[in-house]
Amino acid sequence: DLRYVRVNDAFAALSGAPVEDHVGGRVGEVVPLPSEVGADLRRVVTTGRTILARPVELDAGGVLGSRRHFTVSYFPVRTSTGARVGAGVTVIEVTDTKRAEAERAALLLQAESAQRRLAILATASTVLTTTMDLDDLLDRLARVLTPSAADWAIIQLFDANGNVEHASVSYRDRRVADD
Repeated sequence: DLRYVRVNDAFAALSGAPVEDHVGGRVGEVVPLPSEVGADLRRVVTTGRTILARPVELDAGGVLGSRRHFTVSYFPVRTSTGARVGAGVTVIEVTDTKRAEAERAALLLQAESAQRRLAILATASTVLTTTMDLDDLLDRLARVLTPSAADWAIIQLFDANGNVEHASVSYRDRRVADD
């Protein structure tokens, strides 16, 4: 019937319900659990096969957007004669590890973005020192900016009277820019 027979103090503390509330209660009723937990337990009881390191997520006490992450392993429980009488579960909380992985991934994305911007600036600074011809310099600068920083780069020059001159145009596809 997927009822708790024994619960240790560590699991009771993890679940937030005392040991005596668990014993005799059904899995998923004492503490809300995803349906996969009951399905995995039933599978172990009927097949006798172990299920290792299954990820399980739970709401963290109603805190919006906060989840707790666990690695759960299921194993058959047998009598001394080998008869299958139930299933056991080991639960390891990995919430802090998951959060650290997410933070690391976000920081890595930020670092890669900063690296791309620095590479564009380094290339642009090199272009600015390679020629003294203004038209050539502006064409090279526009090409540096596409496609690494933008799909299009249009460099315009404004004179004192407010007149605009398109000095250079670049597109990620050079044939389109030429047109």
